[in-house]
Amino acid sequence: MIPHQFHLQQSARAFRNLTIAQVVVFTLLVQVFTVGLIAAPRFVQEASASPTIQLTKSAPANLLAGTDATYRLTVTNPGDEIEFNVSLSDVLPAGARFVAGSVIPSSAGSPRISTNPTTSQQVLQWLNFIDIGPGGVASIEFQVTLGEASNVVGNTVLNTAFVASQTDPRLVPRFDPAGVPVPGSFTETSTSSATTKISAVQIEKTSTNAPEGELLRGVHDQRSTYTLKVTNNDVAPTTGLTVVDFLPASLEFLGCGASDNTAPISAVEYAGAPRLGVPPLNLGLQCPTPVSVDTVSNPAPNNGIVYPAGVYTRVEWPIGDLTAGESVEILYVAGIPLKQNTNSWVGTRPTADSTLQGSNLNNNSGASTRELLTEISLTNFANVSGIYSAAPLGSDPLAIADDSKTVTIEDLRMRKSVSPQGFASSDSNNVATFTLTIESSEYITAAGVVVTDQLPDGYCPLGGSNNFAPGNPAECNPGGGTAPSTPFSDVQYDSSTGVYNIVFSPLSLAENATRTISFQARMRGVYAGAGREGLPTTSGDSFTNRASLSATTTPVPNTGESSAVLVGDTATATQNTAVPALDKELKPRSVSPPQSGNPLVDCATTTSPAFGEAADFSPEQLTFRQGDQICFKLRIDFPSTVRTRAPVLGDYFPVDSSYRVNSFAPTAANTVTIANFVPPATNPGLG
Repeated sequence: MIPHQFHLQQSARAFRNLTIAQVVVFTLLVQVFTVGLIAAPRFVQEASASPTIQLTKSAPANLLAGTDATYRLTVTNPGDEIEFNVSLSDVLPAGARFVAGSVIPSSAGSPRISTNPTTSQQVLQWLNFIDIGPGGVASIEFQVTLGEASNVVGNTVLNTAFVASQTDPRLVPRFDPAGVPVPGSFTETSTSSATTKISAVQIEKTSTNAPEGELLRGVHDQRSTYTLKVTNNDVAPTTGLTVVDFLPASLEFLGCGASDNTAPISAVEYAGAPRLGVPPLNLGLQCPTPVSVDTVSNPAPNNGIVYPAGVYTRVEWPIGDLTAGESVEILYVAGIPLKQNTNSWVGTRPTADSTLQGSNLNNNSGASTRELLTEISLTNFANVSGIYSAAPLGSDPLAIADDSKTVTIEDLRMRKSVSPQGFASSDSNNVATFTLTIESSEYITAAGVVVTDQLPDGYCPLGGSNNFAPGNPAECNPGGGTAPSTPFSDVQYDSSTGVYNIVFSPLSLAENATRTISFQARMRGVYAGAGREGLPTTSGDSFTNRASLSATTTPVPNTGESSAVLVGDTATATQNTAVPALDKELKPRSVSPPQSGNPLVDCATTTSPAFGEAADFSPEQLTFRQGDQICFKLRIDFPSTVRTRAPVLGDYFPVDSSYRVNSFAPTAANTVTIANFVPPATNPGLG
């Protein structure tokens, strides 16, 4: 990071009338008054009130022995002023080392790395990382090799980070050798810590057919495949591993999706339904037969997991031994039945080791699983346990891990998507296509399905035969190919918010049905709602489209249920805009005289020495002396898909340096007419 800060914001002054894909490129000259580019900071008192800079540190709660940790630092500014020169330090656990090239985003650059002379811990610093405006958020993610600490299962490693910022744009916070902000060098600071426990094994649970965590009811046509992935550490084998999964009462364990253990053989869930396992699924060798399937009530806490009271299907698989770095996957099928499982059985209860309690409806006499106006969540819990072969003598060699998966019970679900992903008012094709997908379970039909869509300010709906925008702008006229797939039954415009409340003609769905609604909207160049009418939609804006659904569901025949009930669902889709890209370069210190004899001309026109990032130059090339003149080049690339509203560029010169009068010079690459530029004369500060 070049120690010379600048800031871009959208305002109502300067850089007027920018549209799309324009570029600001210019050079300017700064003269150093004292020896050294970075002079001793002018100390100020740090704030005593609540900090307006906040830091959140995230780390993996559990980490496999021998693997790298991924850390993330997130800085937020809840205040109403810009926080300048935000700087970060991260004190790594003892013995840990930063992984070169792991920083995301890469534009943050590699940290300055030092060693705490007292503890020998590695300290990472990102000085002058960013300026954060009011409400702004910025993050850095990076990886760390934990060293010997990561090889000892059961260890808990601590990671601590600090953030510091300034209200003076020309001062950069500093950190002491321990990574702690130096008193007097900052005005705001915050700290955050996170711990990671070293584990021998991990288990991860995922499922199909449950987008956004919503699973339709049905053990025939709406089955979901669950995957349990067990991964061993990178240090040593773990032996005698066993996986146990607890499925709640509203989730039926269906084995590999090809069997039915319900007795008698002619029994079906309801008259007209097929047998379980029809049609059969083929999960192959990744679907092993468990050694036990048992219905249990109120299972006791196990390995730190506390199970909510209720009935569960407990399924157990032995997976044997895993070598270092080895993993294995277990697949099985489950679905939401008409009624919950109970611990009471029709006929003889199968033994657990027969595994015949799975794919078996003989204990499905509990409460209905039907979706009502309030949705119900289901969580099933999986754990793995074994013996870690490299446990130190005298320590507990038990290796355990757990994971869970939560879905909501759905008879009618709705999802929403938008294309393109980005809001692009200035594209030649500035039309957004929204798609709503509505699906029903196998146990109900749905009537009176009414979808209401709230199209936010910044769009206008297309289609039908009307122009729905106030003033009937031509861009909002309906055109060929823009008619919605389901007609609008009503469109109401709210002038106070600029929102269009669109109601579609009612739909009906049979069981196991899918219906889609698609409609188009113009991505406009201006807002229309009160308070910002006529203001442009610009880079940095975000647009969220919300939809809601209401419907009446009726059970299919022979299910034992007949009443109609009201259900609902919601869905959203968001488009974001592109933002300007800022870059700053400087020329290194050169002992050669100016080629033209005029340093002001050389900044803008000569190619030697070339402009570059600070990281491109040696410390000697970046050590400027009293009387030196420093050339800087600033470049801003504005997005081509959306306008940028009146950006303001502020440039803050280093302490004890000053802007050279009239040294501002657009380069040949510049495509912007720069208005209202006021040189700061010889005063350090904002230029």
